[in-house]
Order: sequence, then structure tokens, then C-alpha cells
Amino acid sequence: MPKPRNLNLTVTPWSTGIRPTWTVSQIRTALQQHRLGMFEQSSLLIESMVEDDEFPSALEKRVGAVVESYFELRTPEFVRNKQLAERIRKQLAPLWDDIVPAETLDEMSRSCIMSGAGLGWLEWDLSGSYWTPQLHALPTQFLRRDENDGRWWYHAREGELEVTPGDGKWVLLTDGPRGWLRAAVRGLAVTWIAKQWALRDWNRYNERHGLPILKAMVPAVAEEGDKDDFIDDVRKLGAEAVAGLPTHLDEGGAKFDLELLEAVDKSWESFDRLVNYCNRRFQIYMQGSHLATEMDGASGSRAASQTHRGVSKEKAASDASKRSKQLREQVLRPIVEFNHAGADRTVVPVPFWDVEPPEDMGQRATTQKTFGEALQIIGQSGYEVTNLEVIATDYGLELERRATDPAPEPDPPPTGSGSPVDDDDEEEDETELQLASGDHAPGMIAGQHYADRVVSDASQRAEHLLDEDRALLLGAIGRATSFDGLRRDLLEIYRDRMTPASLDDLLHRALVMAQLVGVGAVRQDDGGA
Repeated sequence: MPKPRNLNLTVTPWSTGIRPTWTVSQIRTALQQHRLGMFEQSSLLIESMVEDDEFPSALEKRVGAVVESYFELRTPEFVRNKQLAERIRKQLAPLWDDIVPAETLDEMSRSCIMSGAGLGWLEWDLSGSYWTPQLHALPTQFLRRDENDGRWWYHAREGELEVTPGDGKWVLLTDGPRGWLRAAVRGLAVTWIAKQWALRDWNRYNERHGLPILKAMVPAVAEEGDKDDFIDDVRKLGAEAVAGLPTHLDEGGAKFDLELLEAVDKSWESFDRLVNYCNRRFQIYMQGSHLATEMDGASGSRAASQTHRGVSKEKAASDASKRSKQLREQVLRPIVEFNHAGADRTVVPVPFWDVEPPEDMGQRATTQKTFGEALQIIGQSGYEVTNLEVIATDYGLELERRATDPAPEPDPPPTGSGSPVDDDDEEEDETELQLASGDHAPGMIAGQHYADRVVSDASQRAEHLLDEDRALLLGAIGRATSFDGLRRDLLEIYRDRMTPASLDDLLHRALVMAQLVGVGAVRQDDGGA
């Protein structure tokens, strides 16, 4: 296909500026311009915000949750040409780190989170048979959006350039159609400046109260020369720490003296609370929780720990999903279209970041141990847990009933004369039995004893088997929220345990066994004929 005209375009940004101090009026102006789509002043504000001692770590965690996680290119789930899609994925997978360098994605992600827009451009290598680009990040200080026509513009050394994401040259990461309005700078600028003022005033407070005031007490009856000499000595205490103090100037005990005037209130605590509040706001905004810092090294509750991981995971999953869709459309799709003529969009690979946090195996082992101890205490108290399988699943346990020794098989049916049982007492009782008609039928009686024995043994074995079925049924009932749900659950449980064919075979075998018992009894009564 013909080479697009703009692929050879180079974008050279200007050097970024800096503003060391900010006033309330300047912050309001920067945020107002940002709302209108002009990023120059808000970008300078962001540069000042990342000089904070806490804020950069919160931003680093947010970005690193995606950029530093496991990555792979995946074949789309719904694709017309599966074979072509897999071949393209295998071609691009080893080239991904060169096409989208990690440091570039990191910088663009920071800009996207802080200003609501992360801008980059693609530098193409057109020398070979397979065209590949490399993504470069651009500072958003020179980016603006025209509120009238909705178009994006970038002021570079090459001039005013229109930003057209997805054309093979420009890449723009945003948080939705009006993502710049959800920028972190709008939500955290006031918190940041409040912290800076708190730290400034706290330092001033310490400067004033860190050196207590000296009270120089001068007797009114002292000579003026002595007074002046004493005051001069006190002024020099910072260097010499020695003052001459005349005493017993009069009979009433008047004398020169020094006392320290120290602050004894706890007004300084307000500074500490405000600084900690601002730090928590940074963490909550970026991570959804501040437990990551406050629980470090502590034994926080399992519920709190899981909540923190879940909330952070939701934010990371949202960021990963947005980055995946935008990079697939603006980077990978042009590569596929330029190198595979006629290929549809469904064959474009899907970037995937696994943002699932690793499981804390130590915490899991402790939790399972506590669960087992709780079950033991419940059993010793005379109670029984009826939904054990459901609860065990929540704790990462898969329960399976331990196999027990099978019940002994019943004795074989009688052949010829004699009893099918070996017990002397039972054999003696069988000889004394007779039919209601008065006829003796030892074969039939022996057969009946055998049938009774089979029923007894089968009942004992069935009791063991039904324990498992009863547990499964109670578990299904405990989980069910509707009759349809219960029906689906039961079908799922018994799909592999019992089929109609196996049930029919079981009944057939039982009938054959009953027939053999009856035939043996009749042959015995007929004298073995």
C-alpha cells in the first residue's frame, strides 16, 4: 500500500518551563485554563506538585501497577481469520518493547493521570519490508484543545501541528472523550498547596518556639550602668552563654536574674494533622486507599488488607483496560494496516497487563489455620457446620471426602443343601423355621436369609454413600438463591457422578442378582434338580 504522507513527520518539542512558587490566584487561573483545554499553566503546576515528598510515591504506585506488571500480546477473542491473527501476534510480540518502550509508556501514563492527556508520536522505520514504529512521549505543556471544533493542536518547533490520534503518527491517551476534566491536578492542587503552607508555617513555628525567650529581670534600684552591662551580656548568650549577675543589691533581696519563657501548649499538633491529612488524600486519590502506607509492617486485619488490594486492583484494571484499547487502536492497528493489505481490524492483537496482585501465601496459611481451629472449637461445642464446603471455598480450600474401606461383600448364595451363613445360631434357627402352610422349605428359607443379609449390608454401605450425597445436597441448597439455580447446581454436581445409562445398568444388575437368588432357592427345595 502507498506510504502515508505524514509518516516522515518529526515532532520536536520546545524546552519546558518551571514556576517555583504559586499563589492561590495563580492556581485558580491554571485550573480555569486547564478546564478550557489549555495545558500550559497546569503543566507547570504539575511540575511543582511532583516536588512533594509524598505525592510522587502515590503517583508512582498508580503508574507502576500497570507498567510494571506482566505483559503479553493476545489474539483477539472474536476474530474472522484466526490463523492470520495468531501469525500477526507472533510477529509483533517480540517487537513490543521496541515499539512501546516502558519508559515512554510510563511518562505518557503519568501525563494522562495528572493532566488527563498523555501525548506521543510514532517514528517509523520504513527501510525494511516490514514497517515498524517507535513511540516517543511529548510534554503536554504545549498541547491545547480547541473548544469550538474539538480538535487538538500541538505547538512544536516545526510549527502548530494538528493532533489526529490513530492516523499512524499521533498517539493520545485520555480518560474518555473529556478526560482532561478528570485530571488529578484538578482534584489535588488545593490539597498540595495546603500541605506546602502547613509545612512553611510549621517551620516558622519551630523557629520561634525552638529558642525560648529569655526574661532578663533587672532590679529597679540598680545603677544604670549595671543594667546596661547585664542586658549586653544577655544579648551575647547565643555565642558565649555566660552572663554576669550582680546579687544582693538591697536588703529586700532585689537581684539580677534570668528565666526561660517556653511555649507549653500543643498548638503544633494542628500542623502535623494537616500534613498527614494531605498525605492520605494523595494516597486515596491515586490508590483508592491509604492502607498501603499505614499497614506496612503492621498486622492489619484480613478484611482491611483484602479491601486495599481490591480497590487498588480496580483502579489498575481500569487504567490497563484504557491503555490497551488506545494503544491497540492508535499503534497496533496502523502497523497491521500498513503491513497486511486487506486485513480487517479484528486481527489486531490486544495488549494485556496482568494487574492481579500476587497472593500473600503467608497470610493465606494463617487464615486457613485459623479457620481449621474455629471448626474444631465449633465441633467441641456440640455444633455442626452444615455449609462447610461453601465457607471453605471462601478461604481457598477444596474439600473432598476421604475414602474409607468398603464394607465386606455379602456371602455367596447357597448351593445345594446347607445355609448361606456360617453362624451356628442362625443355622439352627433356620432349621426350626417353616412356611405358614407347615411345609419345610430350607432352600427358600436360606434364600430369604441371604436376601435379608444383602439388604442389611447394602443399607450399611448406602449409609456411607448417602453421607456424601447429603453433604452435596445441603451445600447446593445453602448456595441456591432460586429454584432454577438449585436445579442447575444439582445437574452440575451429578453430571459426572451418575448418568441415565449407568443408573439403568445398576438396576439391571440388581434384578439379575435377585433372580439368581430365587433360582437357587427353588433348586434347593426341589432336591438340587
